[in-house]
Amino acid sequence: MHKHIKAMPPKWTTIPCPCCNGRRTVINGQWLRTIREQAFMDQRKFGKEINVSGPYISDIERNRRDCPADVMEAYLRLKND
Repeated sequence: MHKHIKAMPPKWTTIPCPCCNGRRTVINGQWLRTIREQAFMDQRKFGKEINVSGPYISDIERNRRDCPADVMEAYLRLKND
């Protein structure tokens, strides 16, 4: 039996920059969400494993908050497992 794997969204996206009213390129939160979902983890469980809250993970995945390096490393570990 094969696992259902959905297509990955683009890794990068542009969002409005609050300080200059321009745009900036950031990691696409939907890309991160797909990695987490393909590892069969919900936001709360993933956050608990890396010592952050579920709402913090939600903010990252909705591009409301930048993804710090240590959290990015945790997502990449999920992807490689």
